[in-house]
Amino acid sequence: MNPNCIVVDSISNHEFNFKHFLTMKDTLVWKNCDNLTIIIKSKINKLILENCKDINIIMSNAVIGVEFTKCTNINL
Repeated sequence: MNPNCIVVDSISNHEFNFKHFLTMKDTLVWKNCDNLTIIIKSKINKLILENCKDINIIMSNAVIGVEFTKCTNINL
């Protein structure tokens, strides 16, 4: 497993604010989540969402890659 990979599974009804705590080597993976707000203010490597719905993503810097698999109602 990649030490710079954060995996979040089966979370609902929450807001995550990563501020400037992440680096360009970090990857965020969200699985089976719904009704979330994700705020990212730093540059990261990749953002992956799998089987998620009703997600609001607020980013103020670039992301090298974004991947959505079986997701619905994603606002980026």
